[in-house]
Amino acid sequence: MSQLSVNDITRVIKSSNHSFPTINTNSFLQLTSIPINLVSNVDKTPSETNIKSKSHLTFISNEILEMPEYFSNFIDLNKFYIFGCKHILESLIYLLDTNYKLENTSNKKANLEEFYLFILGKLHVCFHENKEFYMEKKMKKVAIEKLIKQTFQKDSELDNHVKFDICYVICNIYKVNILVLNIEKKLYTYYNKSYDNNIILLEYDKKILPLIEIYGNFLSNDIITEILTHFKPKLSLNKISQYSLINLQELCQQNNIDIIIDNKKKIKQQLYDDLLLLS
Repeated sequence: MSQLSVNDITRVIKSSNHSFPTINTNSFLQLTSIPINLVSNVDKTPSETNIKSKSHLTFISNEILEMPEYFSNFIDLNKFYIFGCKHILESLIYLLDTNYKLENTSNKKANLEEFYLFILGKLHVCFHENKEFYMEKKMKKVAIEKLIKQTFQKDSELDNHVKFDICYVICNIYKVNILVLNIEKKLYTYYNKSYDNNIILLEYDKKILPLIEIYGNFLSNDIITEILTHFKPKLSLNKISQYSLINLQELCQQNNIDIIIDNKKKIKQQLYDDLLLLS
């Protein structure tokens, strides 16, 4: 007889049709799932609520979000939660500063601005100490500084792949590796600088959310290694014109993509379209 895990018990309770007693307070409604904040609806907008996808994650700004069920394959759902942060900088401070989540709205705003200014202040030293790395990545300090300012001020909606350039800087400043998991495609990008500590960001729709350990602990390399077995590496593709047919065939083979269809070799566009699913 196989042994039940805590995840199994949680899943059964949540799928049960039985009714459970509820406890009402002035601030919260206690349910069998994650509590729903009944007080503040100020930050909610039509574009931010009831966003659903095949991952069955509903985004609500400034709320605890229910974990996608398949996460139970690699983490204890009772030890982690996802929070509806407004942008990547807030997601990062949730993971790097254990006290941030305990602050009131006014203090959070002040702490987030302090975090933003701290990163900007560290950019020069960061680029100087890791000069070869940033040259190899073709990253410029001025461009990263502009990206951080745009993200904080939300002057424009940036693509996620651009926002993630901030991760390179955070890795170097805080000496922490950053694993980014795409919830919908089940892909990962690992900003691995060979540090002992790790944090996890979740890419969902156009949002970047923190996966938070309930006690605020960093994650070990062993835990990250286990999680990676459930995801595929995310590819960074150039334009199709920059690849030869042989290049694309090799890329497909490296990523376990069949280069044959209907007993014929795929053409460039077919190979490229298959690879796009991993990008």
